[in-house]
Amino acid sequence: MRPILLFMKKYLLLLLFSLGVFVSPAEAAQTYKYGIYGGGFHVVDADMILKENKGTYDLTVKAITQGFLGRVAPWSSVMVSKGRDIKNNWQPDLFENVTVWRNDAKTTILKYNKNGVITDRIVKEQGKAEDTREADPQLAKNATDLPTGIMNFVRHRDLKQGCEGSFNVYDGKRRFIIRMAGQQNDVIKPNRYTQYAGPVISCTIEVIQDGGKWADENRGWFKIQEDARGKGGLPRVFLTPLNGQTWLVPVRMELSSPYGNFVMHLTQATR
Repeated sequence: MRPILLFMKKYLLLLLFSLGVFVSPAEAAQTYKYGIYGGGFHVVDADMILKENKGTYDLTVKAITQGFLGRVAPWSSVMVSKGRDIKNNWQPDLFENVTVWRNDAKTTILKYNKNGVITDRIVKEQGKAEDTREADPQLAKNATDLPTGIMNFVRHRDLKQGCEGSFNVYDGKRRFIIRMAGQQNDVIKPNRYTQYAGPVISCTIEVIQDGGKWADENRGWFKIQEDARGKGGLPRVFLTPLNGQTWLVPVRMELSSPYGNFVMHLTQATR
């Protein structure tokens, strides 16, 4: 049981790479809800609310384990990114991520000045002294927080431009590149899990280490990523415009693992 619980803990973190920040900034407030299933069981619920007002944005992403998994492996995450539109580019003022695994909580806070430079970096972990060391300027250079990075990438793209490309992220400790590639045309067939059925494009998601302190061996996301590659391909996200907009929104994600296939379904999209 323990191996699959550890796998699920790390797989859940992966979900934040792919769903919480592909929403369209075209409306004042939007909500997207997702259900994640593994082996046919409902294991996670996630929802996102994006608010835009007078050139500012406020994005909240929440995820929490459900059912049996929620009882034996209680995990939750809340990710918040707030910022401004500067010359048609989203720039963060504040990034905060709080994750709780069983009773162990971790909080990362990044604060930015008007030029997009990190002024405060705070990492809190239970049982450890608060880490307030300054952000490494080389790691943070030309990088942003995860939600803003993906949002800036996707908000300028539509079906014609596609989902291939890359961008840089700094998470308070490490720098990495998120690369999307291998674009395909697909069709999602109607099923009882999802709100959306129809044509989509899809791309693989790969995280590439680019500085900071990383483990010597594949762990966490990288273990999942390489396991998926060994099963025939990297995790794949499926996107399409919704509600008459041109922006790409994720409606499905697929991942193969030693513990079976995991699928994320869009269950509701409102604005």
